[in-house]
Formats: sequence, C-alpha cells, structure tokens
Amino acid sequence: MSIPSPAPGHLLALLLDAAAQVFGRPVAAHDSFFELGGDSIAAVELATVAERLTGIEVDTELIVEQADFTALAAALTPASTAPEAAR
Repeated sequence: MSIPSPAPGHLLALLLDAAAQVFGRPVAAHDSFFELGGDSIAAVELATVAERLTGIEVDTELIVEQADFTALAAALTPASTAPEAAR
C-alpha cells in the first residue's frame, strides 16, 4: 500500500517544516538551501526528515539543485516528474 502524495501546497509546508527541523530556525518558501548554511550533511538530514514527513523519496541531489524550497516542492510534485508524453 503506497502513501498518497501530499497536495503541492501541503508538500511545500512539509518541506519547510523539515528544513526548520534541520536548520533549527524558521524557513521561508524562497529561502535557498545553501544560504541557510546547507551542506552535504544537511542535505542528507533534510532528505531523511522530508521523506519521513512526506512519504516521498527525496534525493539529496534534487535538494542541492533547486534554487529554493518552492522549486524543490515543484520538483517533487508527481506531475512534474512524469514524462512529457504522459501529460
């Protein structure tokens, strides 16, 4: 039985909660992972916490490639990961 994916707005809220847990302070949607002090260890921690909160597998590469948490939420939204032909 798979866990249903959270709605995009809810997914962003869960990612911000995960980031706040990792960085120990409030995080805004347009904050940059690196500007918050993110490094490889923080990326692993964020991926772990985000997976626990969302039920979605989060790749650390995806975390570091995104400009901010809004972009990360969009990248993790199932429709954004589907092949173009399937849309």
